Amino acid sequence: MALTGNCTFTTYAVNEEGQTVGTNTDYTDIYLCITQISNFNNWLGDDEGNPTKDVIVHFQFAGYESESARNSDKEDYLFWDQIQLDNPDLSSSIYTQIYNQLKQKEGFTNLIDG
Repeated sequence: MALTGNCTFTTYAVNEEGQTVGTNTDYTDIYLCITQISNFNNWLGDDEGNPTKDVIVHFQFAGYESESARNSDKEDYLFWDQIQLDNPDLSSSIYTQIYNQLKQKEGFTNLIDG
């Protein structure tokens, strides 16, 4: 599974004045896929001392020129980033949830299931 289409990816850097500046790059007909998923389970206590489970899912993704470019060299990506999955539901596909969240990310709303 992957996403395909046009997108805008924003990179951030700190300028000489110490300000964070974003730079947008537009990509056409890209192939975007998940490259890594990390699942962290934290056991916390509620007000009464009962254990509660907090699930955090971090994932990495990368955009490539094409599927064949990704298959040729996974490290030769156009862009790469990592973010956290909002409100993971472990009773359904984590991959589907991640791809759906990516399609809602600013600059990625034109991507479709590929």
